[in-house]
Amino acid sequence: LTGEGLSMPYTGKGVVVGIIDGGFDYTHPAFTNDETGITRIKRVWEQGSTEGTAPTGFGYGIELTTEDAILAAKADITTQSHGSHVAAIAAGAHRVKDNLYYGIAPDAEIVLVSKGPITTNSANISDAIAYIYNYADSVGKPCVINMSLGWHQGPHDGTSPFDLVADQLQGEGRILVGSMGNYGNDAV
Repeated sequence: LTGEGLSMPYTGKGVVVGIIDGGFDYTHPAFTNDETGITRIKRVWEQGSTEGTAPTGFGYGIELTTEDAILAAKADITTQSHGSHVAAIAAGAHRVKDNLYYGIAPDAEIVLVSKGPITTNSANISDAIAYIYNYADSVGKPCVINMSLGWHQGPHDGTSPFDLVADQLQGEGRILVGSMGNYGNDAV
């Protein structure tokens, strides 16, 4: 965890890690605090769900804002696990017995946005980015967002409306990471 050439270990303490994906297990031990066992998932927005209250300012999906609500929901899509896999790489803790492998930021707060069963488009993803950054701003913490999207829209030159919005939302204490490995074998 200390890294090479770093003056101190960086564990994600004081940072929000946001994940935009699907297939999250909200109860997985990798998302709990090592000492207390309390979940580090602070917010969940299930964009494709309809049984609950939408996040303020967005008008669709449901938001889970308490540990009880998050743990009671258990998962967003029970037949998938990609989101949990990605979130554990980014911010998984040590809690699994004898676990030698854990995330890059095991002490970070976690905010999840599930794309759920809705069609992924640049508006949903832009909303997801804004939602996660809004939470990070509300708690006064820097934020890193991983987007494992698996879609290939736009000219890929930074000029699409989505690229422009994503650039505008970034800034000091805010960074986006776009994962591209899902289609490594395809000539896209």
